[in-house]
Amino acid sequence: MFLIIKRESDNLTPILEKYKDYKDNLIITSIKEDNLSSTYIREQIKKNGLSSIKAYVPKEIYQYLNDHKLYLDDKISFIC
Repeated sequence: MFLIIKRESDNLTPILEKYKDYKDNLIITSIKEDNLSSTYIREQIKKNGLSSIKAYVPKEIYQYLNDHKLYLDDKISFIC
């Protein structure tokens, strides 16, 4: 599964084209906050636990992160 968090200014066309073979494994969502980044989300989870980001992400994303225990230890998972 791949999580793509889209900002208003992002153009996802090149990414979606590049990963078209994985389209069934993509979760795409958007974020309303301009200052919110994936780095911020990872840091908050690591410092304050998963519940600290619940208000910032859609419930499906929160559930996915919780189910897979992502970013909860020093071995932070990155998808590039």
